Parts: sequence; C-alpha cells; structure tokens
Amino acid sequence: MLDFTGLPKQWLIAPELADDPVAGKRDAFAGWQIAAAQAVPILRLCDAAGAQVGRLIGWVIDGADFHRADGTLTLAAGETPEDRFARLAGRFVMLWRGGDGRVRLREDAAGGLPAIHAPEMRAVGATVTALDQLGTLPVDPDIEAIFDFPARRGFLPFGLTPRRGARRLMPSHELTLDDFITARIWPDSALCTRPELNEVQIARLVDEAAEILRRHLAALLGQGETVLYLSGGNDSRIILAAARGSDRLRAETLGDARTLEVHVAARVARRAGLAHRAVPVLPTADADVAAWLSRSGRMMYDPVTHLATTAVANDPGTQPLTGTGAEITRATNWTAEDAAQPVLDLPRLLARVRMPDDPRIRRAGQDWLDVLPSADAAMALDLAKIEQIHGCWSGAAGYGHPLARPSMSPFSGQRLNTIALALPTSYRLANGFFPDVMRRLWPDLLEVPVNRASGLTRLRFWKSEARHLVPAGVKRALKPLR
Repeated sequence: MLDFTGLPKQWLIAPELADDPVAGKRDAFAGWQIAAAQAVPILRLCDAAGAQVGRLIGWVIDGADFHRADGTLTLAAGETPEDRFARLAGRFVMLWRGGDGRVRLREDAAGGLPAIHAPEMRAVGATVTALDQLGTLPVDPDIEAIFDFPARRGFLPFGLTPRRGARRLMPSHELTLDDFITARIWPDSALCTRPELNEVQIARLVDEAAEILRRHLAALLGQGETVLYLSGGNDSRIILAAARGSDRLRAETLGDARTLEVHVAARVARRAGLAHRAVPVLPTADADVAAWLSRSGRMMYDPVTHLATTAVANDPGTQPLTGTGAEITRATNWTAEDAAQPVLDLPRLLARVRMPDDPRIRRAGQDWLDVLPSADAAMALDLAKIEQIHGCWSGAAGYGHPLARPSMSPFSGQRLNTIALALPTSYRLANGFFPDVMRRLWPDLLEVPVNRASGLTRLRFWKSEARHLVPAGVKRALKPLR
C-alpha cells in the first residue's frame, strides 16, 4: 500500500501501482500509473481538440494563471507540449506523449520538483524515499560516505543519489520512459554562443523579463494574501517590485530583529508600504532533522534543514514567495577570471559548486561536462547554477519541510532563464539587471541600499560595513562562490 502521510508534495510514476494510496490520489496516462500526495495538483494536458496528451504534476504558473489544484490545461491550435513547456513556470514535472509516440518526462526549468528515475524498477518518483514503497533500492555506501549527512553539509550533484540503480534527472534534461534514457534539451547552440548584445537589445530583454515577472506575481497573488520572504539583497526585492500595487502581500525575514539583514528588509518593506516582521529561527530537534533527511531522500543537508520547525510554526496557509532564481541575472557563481576562460575545466567547476575532492563526484562532474553544448566557462557555470544549485540543491530541499505546499519563485521558467543567460557577461558582472529592472518595476525601492546600512545607522552595523572593505579575492578564499 502506498502511503504519502509522511511525504507531502511527493509523487510516483510506474506501470503498476497499488490502489488507493493513503493520504494520496491516483491517475493514469498512456499506460503509466500516477500516485501523488493529496495536495499535489495533477493537471490533464489536452490538445485544442480536447484529446489528452499528457499530465502536469505539481504547481504550475501558466501566464496569468496559477494552477494549485487538479484541473486541465489546454494547448492552443498547433501548439505542442514542448511549446507550452517553454512558457511555463513553477514547480512541476511534465509527462507527455511526443509526436513520435514516445512518452517523456521533464522537470520544470529550475528542477523545483525533482525527479529520481530507477530504470530496473521502471519507475520515477520524487525521492528515493518515495521509490522505496515500490521495491528495494540498495544503499550506495560510497555515495553516502561523501557527506554522511548530517555529519557534513553539502548536496549530491550531477545526478548522484544515495541508492544504487537510481539517478537524479536534472533540469534541462528529458527522460524517455520507453527506454529510461536521458538527454539534454536546453539550451541550444545559438544561446551558448552568447553574441554580444547592444544597449537596445539588452533593454528589450529587461522589458520582457519585467513583464513576465508582473504576470507571474499577478497569478501567484490570485491565491490570496501571502508572504514574501524578503531579504536585504537583490532578488527578493525584484519580486516585491513586480508585485507593485497589490494589497495581498506581507513580508517576513528570518532572523534576529537586530541584524543588518532584518534592518534593511524592514526599510524596504516600509518604503513599499508593506507589513513586515522578523521571524525568529526555532531550534530543531535531532529527530526532526532525521525526518527531514528522509523526506528529502538524503540528497542534501545544510542550514535550510534546521528551518523545518520554523517553517511549520509560521505556515502562512498559502504558498509563500521567494526570490530564488533571480541571482542568475548577475555573476554570483563566476568571476571576471572565469569569464575570460574559453572552456570550463573540472577543478574550476567543483570549486564553484563547493564540492569535495571525491572520486565519485569528479567522475560524475566530468560526465556532466562531457555532454555540455559548446560554451565558455561563464555560460557553463550558469548552467551549473541552474542544474546543480537550483536543481540538485534547492529543488531537493523543497521536499524536506513537512508542509503540503512548497514556496514559489516568480523568477522561474525556461524563458526567464534564457533571458538571463543571453545577457552579456560584462553587464552581469556589473549587476546591471537589478537597477534596470527595478527602474521599470518600482524605482523608489532603489533608494534603500542593498545589504548596507546608511547614515549614522552604519555605526550600529560597523562589523557588516567592515566586511565590505575586504577585497573580493580574500572573500572568495574564505567562502567560495556557489
């Protein structure tokens, strides 16, 4: 008997599944059985004539519509499932029959609802923990030993999982269920060449990104009043700016009210006329950490793990919003030195995603590099940010908290990723996107410095101010980029 009682947000796909899952529901498409936790939406994907061509499992942003319950998504005349996927955002997997008759599966563009596939079991599921309900996947002690969660912080990259016979499907890849073969489907070679854009072309991309973000915010705020996790930095401020004019948003910042992070976030919220509160982080018991690791499939462990108790205690009752994803618009995971490299080598890749010197990780990392489209080092590191950091780290963490609904990132979807990667490296090194998009969305919010105090308040946060004087090279040595 399948039981999703302790596995909220999780799902399974296999040729045969037990009937009537506990705390869950069932569906079927093209000879494949689907089971999911009760709160996980399952959308029928239909063509313009009403024929069923696929399923979407999870929380889908489709233009100005936010699908957070079971329903139907209909393609336009002549539109293919692949066409629609390029326009979608959210946290979901798409299962569909392609034009060649083969059944395929993709994660959303940032891997927000990760998938693990087990070829010998002929099954796909949210985590190895979910797949355990279908059969035995033996523990891989070599992979487990890399981090020995929770002994060390980290995450399993490049498709690795802690079980033999199970692989992580990464964003930008597609799984064919007929033979369980995966292939990269994005980006194309034209994007990877990254031709230099002029100011007019950059402005058009920023205009388009701003408009997409406005639509996504309108869709997400249609669920009713919800919370934005507001920091003192760039990304969540972009999301707040895209919500301008809404009265359905309030802001929260994790941490002590005396910290610089909370101080800056509160100033931004006041400037926006938004209610704001600091949320103290509650202690998490060892048993809760163990349960979190089980729900997430033992794919990662870091300070996010210890926020489970806080997340439950502060559940807003709707789906909170984050700025995750917007950081790819600036050089957060590569430097000017990286940008000057014609190709990305393995040591540089592992350093940028903060991986230990382990033979299994080196082998998997090299395999990932070997099938990349031709790209310079900065482009390759951008793809690593999306596929390894957003997918293998952040996506896996989404299953950890024992809540029925995940947080949502308005900065998501293949089109926004394409825009971000098309921007010139020099523009992103200078963090040009943030002020440019803010001027289009809500310029007044630029008046509050990013992650900085101002005036006499700088004396109150003198330690934080002193850190800004440390040379970038020293900062990287103390804390490598990710």
